[in-house]
Formats: sequence, C-alpha cells, structure tokens
Amino acid sequence: MTEKILIIDDDLETLRLLGIMLQRHGYRIFSATNGKEGLSRAIQEKPDLIILDLGLPDIDGLEIATQIRKNEITATIPLLIFTARRETNGESAGLQAGADDYLIKPVRPPELLTRIKTQLDRKI
Repeated sequence: MTEKILIIDDDLETLRLLGIMLQRHGYRIFSATNGKEGLSRAIQEKPDLIILDLGLPDIDGLEIATQIRKNEITATIPLLIFTARRETNGESAGLQAGADDYLIKPVRPPELLTRIKTQLDRKI
C-alpha cells in the first residue's frame, strides 16, 4: 500500500518541491496551504504522516499540532514539523505540542527522507 503524506505549508514552492520529491519516492501526497484546511484534510484523508510548517497565515503551527493530538482521528499520526523558524526553544515547543520530529529548513533531501521513513516505520 502506498503511504499517504499530508504537507501543510503556505509556501507554494515548498509544497511543489516536497511533493515532487516524495512522489518520486512512491508516496501519495496531499497538501494544504493553511491551518484550517490542513486540519480538515488530516481528518478527511487520515494520512500516514503529516509534515507541518509552523508559520501559517491563519493558525499557528504549534496550535495545529496541539489540535492534531487532541483529535482521536489524528492523534496517532506521526507529525514532523518542517519550518524555517529559528527561535530559541522552538524545537522544545514543537515537541511539547505533539510533534514526533522537528527539522529546520533548509535540510538536505536525504535527511528529510530518512526522518520521514523513520516515522513511518515506527507507525507500523
């Protein structure tokens, strides 16, 4: 079965590049450009993994992570925060909000793919 990944990011270029890379590795991709849409797609699509940016236009990514963890439909979906934010305690806040992993952009594709595979393997 093809694993499904939801990417929640308001940067269209990031969505495009991540989507292409992940599709080439056999993943089925869904995307959302804001938090409200991302939460809705997570519930609707029940992806195998969610990649979440923190800097979204409508709902802060940390709040989205918290809501994902509170919803029984999405609570156990692996959540990888993938953000350009370089704030002090950012990683701690992301993990406390429910993320399983935290990466700061830019990141080399092999590292991102390894982190994704690791989270998907843990879900099995």
